[in-house]
Amino acid sequence: MGLRTVLGNFLGMLNLSELGIGTSIAVALYKPLNDRNYQSVNEIVSLQGWLYRWVVGFIVFGSVVLMLFFPQMFANMQAPLWYAYVTYGFLLFSTILSYTINYKTIVLSADQKGYKTGAIMSTATITKNFIQLLILYFLEDAYLLWISMDLALSILGVYVLDRVTVREYPWLSVNPSKGRQYLKKYPALLKQTGLIFFHNLGGYALGNTTPLVMSLVSGLVMTGDYDNYKNLITHVRTFSEGIFGNLIPGVGNLIAEGNQEKIYSFFWEVLSFKYFIAGISCFFLYVFATPFVSLWLGEKYALESSLGILLLTLIAYIDLTRGVNNAYINGFALFKDIWAPLVEAGINVGMSILLGYILGWEGVLLGVFISLFTIIVVWKPFYLFRSGFQLPVRLYWLGMTKFPLITWGLIFLTDAFVDLYQPSMESYTEFFINASWVSILFIVILFGVFYVVSKAFRAASMRAWQIVAERIPLIKKRY
Repeated sequence: MGLRTVLGNFLGMLNLSELGIGTSIAVALYKPLNDRNYQSVNEIVSLQGWLYRWVVGFIVFGSVVLMLFFPQMFANMQAPLWYAYVTYGFLLFSTILSYTINYKTIVLSADQKGYKTGAIMSTATITKNFIQLLILYFLEDAYLLWISMDLALSILGVYVLDRVTVREYPWLSVNPSKGRQYLKKYPALLKQTGLIFFHNLGGYALGNTTPLVMSLVSGLVMTGDYDNYKNLITHVRTFSEGIFGNLIPGVGNLIAEGNQEKIYSFFWEVLSFKYFIAGISCFFLYVFATPFVSLWLGEKYALESSLGILLLTLIAYIDLTRGVNNAYINGFALFKDIWAPLVEAGINVGMSILLGYILGWEGVLLGVFISLFTIIVVWKPFYLFRSGFQLPVRLYWLGMTKFPLITWGLIFLTDAFVDLYQPSMESYTEFFINASWVSILFIVILFGVFYVVSKAFRAASMRAWQIVAERIPLIKKRY
């Protein structure tokens, strides 16, 4: 699994050539979709397909060059060298499929229907992980079968997502061969892609360089253990994005209306609720991730460092709560701080390497945390309030600080209670029962405290209840 993680991040480095295209295409689609200008939609998506042909060419060329160095890069690997070639080949094929076929799903995202693809892929990923777990549990030396599940998921995902897109938009007809012609018609796309590229660079550094640096300072085995926790965090992020997945298009439309009071009040509502969901997610990661991994894969795969678990959870917390500020920054089109992602990436890589060699894998995570705190926690809110809301940033800190203070205080108290009580988690049944009642207790208390101290959270709760009531017939009839 460590091999797959490292190779996946090498491929992620080559995917750097795409950063910005998908986002700029999605932004360009908002207006024509709203105006039902299907010709413009087809032209813009065709342009995306043409640009992705160049991306695929670059990735394939870079992959061929990279694989020439596999014998030197994996000289000390205990497994046969062909494992590396097969693994990378499967990952490369999956990437090519996403760029040549699945790019059309960008229309779903721009049309605030990304939840449809998210639900499909989340279900498929959970199923794949379960099958891979069975393979590891019942079979020995079945790595090829294990990695084949990734390829099978990619092929199935390509087919299902393409069918969903065709059924949702029967009028969608793209012709990437005319991309050069459409580029002249939409020249602003390349400029915006360049700006977004720099802003996505910081996210790339967080998601892809961390396992690479960790493999250098701690080895593939440690990277594989880290990857188990990263998979849990990925599922938690998918859950959060499923709730807030349509936020960015909605915020853009809200800002376009120009009602400043409504824009500002909605910001605090969604921010408070985002912190609530992030708090629940990080509570589970901090308190129950290690018992779950021990039960799932065995105790030898669980991370023993309390500092490492805390840093992993803090990084996830920042990542899960950054979306609201990002949505409003995108809505206000605040892309001029192109230095910020470069500084974030520089701090991320530099501090991770330095602290990694001093402290080990915990140092790598500490470097990541420092970069996120500097740019995401400190700079981005300042930039949003100064250039977007045009209000003093102290209003943000006065309104926001109580959420993490309450959340982490309650997380530490609950964790101390679990350590004192020591509920048995030696089977899946015991884990489910004990984790459930402790989690319910945490959620109820967290909700109650948030509800008392935050007017915005009370409004957000009522808004969420109204949405649920509208979608559940029994509640709708009653209310």
